[in-house]
Amino acid sequence: MKIGLLLLMLTSYCSLTSGPADSLLRIIRAGKKDTGTVIACTQYARHLAIKGKFDSALYYGTLAANLSRSLKYMRGLAGALNNRGVVYWYKGEYPKALNELKASLIIRKKLRDLKNCGAVYNNIAMVMQDMGNYPDALENHLIGLRYREKCADTAGMAFSHNNISLIYQAQKEYSNAIAELEKAENLFRKTNDLNGLANVYNNLGVIYKMLEKYEDALRMYKLSLKLVEETGNRKEQGNTMNNIGTLYMGWAGKDSIQKKMHYTLAEMHLKSSLRIREGTGDQNGIASSHYNIGNLLIKMGKYADARSHIEKGLEIGLNISSKMVIRESYSGLAFLDSLQGNYRSALRNYMLFIAFRDSMNNEENTRKQVQQEMRYDFEKEQQADSIRQAAEVAKREMSHQQELKQQRWYIYGGITGFLLMLSVAAISFRAYRQKQRDNRIIAKQKELVEEKQKEILDSIHYARRIQRSLLPSEKYIQSRMKK
Repeated sequence: MKIGLLLLMLTSYCSLTSGPADSLLRIIRAGKKDTGTVIACTQYARHLAIKGKFDSALYYGTLAANLSRSLKYMRGLAGALNNRGVVYWYKGEYPKALNELKASLIIRKKLRDLKNCGAVYNNIAMVMQDMGNYPDALENHLIGLRYREKCADTAGMAFSHNNISLIYQAQKEYSNAIAELEKAENLFRKTNDLNGLANVYNNLGVIYKMLEKYEDALRMYKLSLKLVEETGNRKEQGNTMNNIGTLYMGWAGKDSIQKKMHYTLAEMHLKSSLRIREGTGDQNGIASSHYNIGNLLIKMGKYADARSHIEKGLEIGLNISSKMVIRESYSGLAFLDSLQGNYRSALRNYMLFIAFRDSMNNEENTRKQVQQEMRYDFEKEQQADSIRQAAEVAKREMSHQQELKQQRWYIYGGITGFLLMLSVAAISFRAYRQKQRDNRIIAKQKELVEEKQKEILDSIHYARRIQRSLLPSEKYIQSRMKK
């Protein structure tokens, strides 16, 4: 279901009466090439956007951008690009919206314009949110909120809290969503922003509907509708009428008379919402209205008409790359096919629904979302100077202690190494001394062996001399044998 989205630009949008609007037109038509004309074009483009005249808003936004470039008026160019980005977002042309908004952000950062940096980050987040990219949407919302807190931008902080609540709504974390909306409501009251309050009430109505508190939801929607009718905010009128229609559709009950009455009221509000959205060119809203009307017609048993509306919604969703619209459209078609016995088509559409659902709610997205929340909480604590100074002192002390610890380890390591070297040296010296002793023993034994060997040889020589003296010579024996 399409939930209410907050209209944001450089500052909060306000509807101009015919008098101020005519005054802006006179300035523009005067044709002066100055910053006053740039400002008039920008303000008039905002007025047209809030009235739902998106093509005309783009025209005057382009005039403001071109004139700013020729004058080298960078602040005016940043504002014009931001306005064009928001209008493209309303039209469901998300890639164009992101290109314009990111170009505006680059200029804002160069100008060190903290307040409007926060506004542009918020607008980028809203585009990503509509595309179903919740982690990046939350990251940009939190960055924008930090900028707005730094410059005490009460209105901007209200917008951020309101829009962060939409992510919690999508994740079914209703208590967190209500807490963010309560913060937004208090801040909007301080700035007397009727459009902001209307959006808070609209979003509270969505949550109460999810919790099946239908009477509370209807009360919130009626408060919202009254305020947006006073301000002439056509986009939010379309959103609120759509939400009232879906409320009656889910609040039908079991009583046949009540069910018929509520279905009739639902159809009336949903078709009214579709007409408003077609008038403003809100492509995402048109797709959502078609899906919701199709869902109602299924409940009423009008299957052919239901399929026509859901398929129209799916076609627009695919064209504008809205994962939320695509997901819900495939879910509706799968349910309708199953009712009509087209089980093969039902399975195919159901698988496509699962694929888009998982791509929007997988574990990686949840992990990244938690990381962004933790990062924001930490950085917010660091904003106070005393805390930052204490952190720096603690960091230096920790670094010093780390160095001392490292030095102690070096000393301990050196001593250990030295002792190890002494041990090795002692063992080596002992081995050397033992080897010397062994060598001396071997030398003595060698001397003894040589001495004994000499004695034995001397005895042999002596015996040989005695033998030779006793036996006749060889010549004597030969002479005797001749005789």
